[in-house]
Formats: sequence, structure tokens, C-alpha cells
Amino acid sequence: MTVPPHLAESWAHGTFFIAIATLQLAWGAWIYARPGRLGFRSGAAVSTAVIAVWIASRTVGVPFGPDQWEAEPVGALDLAATVSEGVIAFLCGAFLAAGGDRPAVSALPARFRNVQPLALAVMFAGLLALFLGGHHH
Repeated sequence: MTVPPHLAESWAHGTFFIAIATLQLAWGAWIYARPGRLGFRSGAAVSTAVIAVWIASRTVGVPFGPDQWEAEPVGALDLAATVSEGVIAFLCGAFLAAGGDRPAVSALPARFRNVQPLALAVMFAGLLALFLGGHHH
């Protein structure tokens, strides 16, 4: 849903979002079908990288596109998506900390299992922002 506005902004922005969305969809299918340490490490790394790019785009700007090195404003949908990335990275780390080759939710320490309501609230807030007219600035 964020790809068309980014393609309108520049082909580089749109292509970046297409690549990230494709990668994350593939990762979701992979981790669902075959959860494992490599998958959780990959998920944490990609989510952390996306967060880093978002922080850079909101503080110093990105080095390409029509508004090079111009910081973008923070929008509700942007923030909800970034918090979701943080929850993904955190949960991947929690599964890795739980150990084992194929960690299951039951393998997580109780303190990590309590994050589920937060994860659901973040996802719900993102969907709500989208339906109520949240958009990229």
C-alpha cells in the first residue's frame, strides 16, 4: 500500500519498498513454515536495518531521490510500521535467546510471552491508522 506513493516520488524509493516488502513477505512465509535460528537472525537483522533506514530518513534524509538529504516528517503510519519492525526484531531475539534449533512459542521465557498483547496492539494501531487515513508525509 505504500509502494504507489513512493513510486510517484521516485523510482528508487518505490523500488526500495517493493524489494523490502517482497523480502519481508518471503521471510514471513519461511519463518512460519520452518522456524529456526537462521530465520530468526535474518528477521532481526532485516527489521533492524529497516529501522535504521527509517531513523536516517527522519533525521538526516536519504542520499538518493528528489529530496536528497532532507529529513522527512514522522507520520502515524510510519511510526506504527517502525514500532512493528521493532517488535519483530525483539521477538526474533527472544526466540534466539530461548535456544534450540526450532524454537516454539512455548519455549519462550514467560516475560517474552507477555509481549504478544503489545505486538497485537501495534499491528492493530497500524491498521487503524491506515483505515482512518494515515499516510506517508
